[in-house]
Amino acid sequence: MPAIHLNKTHPGLFKAVLGLTLTHIAIGGLMLYGFLTNPVHKNPVLGITFITAFFVVGGIQLYGLLARRYTWIRSGLILGLGLIGFLSLAFALSIAAKISDLEVRRIAWLMPPWGMLAWMHYLCTIEPPRNPSSENAGE
Repeated sequence: MPAIHLNKTHPGLFKAVLGLTLTHIAIGGLMLYGFLTNPVHKNPVLGITFITAFFVVGGIQLYGLLARRYTWIRSGLILGLGLIGFLSLAFALSIAAKISDLEVRRIAWLMPPWGMLAWMHYLCTIEPPRNPSSENAGE
């Protein structure tokens, strides 16, 4: 499989995917920090699962950018879209179910970034190199 130099052929897409990659790693890091500093956990397995998922998706995208393999980038974007899409939907439904609570109203501002992050994943998946089925697009 020849390498795609996405940073040369599609610099905007490269920057967007790099931003999403760093966002996944940052969210995973913040979740890990919160997990390690909070002594009380209601469901530690769920927390570890989401932390691992964020690091895995970020790692797949970063590997795709560094190895210049578009299939890795695309699979990382699709996995990230699934993860963020699920979280944004779950967060929106949980806020809608308890919007009358004062605490829920205080954290309701967190809902738009999850949806926006899912939209950014979607936009990056529909912006392929010239021929996404073959990895010869950059050469």
